[in-house]
Amino acid sequence: MTKEECFEKFARAMEDSKIYMDGSLSFRDICGRLEVAPDTLEGYLDENFGLSGEDILGIYRRNIPLSMISLDSRV
Repeated sequence: MTKEECFEKFARAMEDSKIYMDGSLSFRDICGRLEVAPDTLEGYLDENFGLSGEDILGIYRRNIPLSMISLDSRV
């Protein structure tokens, strides 16, 4: 599975299934449930957003949609 495919699967689970609502799940737990390699997805998130998987999870848990995060906000 490519980094992009991992991200698409993760993004769908976050947006559609609201998997982040289960506060007991870590980023790695979610990756395990989605059968996605955490290191692969982590690399994609870092390259494209400058954030870790746990950062993204925290953002969702604070109700900030991923689409609201600008690449320019990393500066």
